[in-house]
Amino acid sequence: MRFNTKDITYYNQPFDHWVLDNFLDVNDAKKLSNQFIDFDNPTEEIIHYKGWIGEKRTCNRWDRFPPLTYNTFSNLLSDKFIDKLSDITGISPLYPDIGLHGGGWHMSGKGGSLAMHLDYSIHPKMNLQRKLNLIIYTKMELMKKLKVLIPIAILLILVILFGLSF
Repeated sequence: MRFNTKDITYYNQPFDHWVLDNFLDVNDAKKLSNQFIDFDNPTEEIIHYKGWIGEKRTCNRWDRFPPLTYNTFSNLLSDKFIDKLSDITGISPLYPDIGLHGGGWHMSGKGGSLAMHLDYSIHPKMNLQRKLNLIIYTKMELMKKLKVLIPIAILLILVILFGLSF
């Protein structure tokens, strides 16, 4: 799978962030979206949350990911891709979290939202500071209307990158 890192826009409001349009090929995004576990699946492998942001499901277990998802995470956490993100953001060094602590598959049901928040700033095992979240939206309806988040299911892939504390 190839990642398009050429179509980048930088924004500094309300915080520093970069948007990489067409990061995934549309067909690859559809395939990844189809690999997500059904939102209503009661399996213990999925973490279930119910709170102020609505209902949410997450999974960071490598052994649960189908081949395309597994390979996508492997490529996103590779030295080559991390170096590319470091070049884009100017944040160096960056360290991937191969354990996907707080990362992995994230699913919100109808009416769910992705509000700006910080679950933690220092990784509990690596003792490194959280520096960058790479959020990949795979649900096509959301991608078309990203400027206005509408209450539909949100499927995303989250990779969290860390750096040295200052």
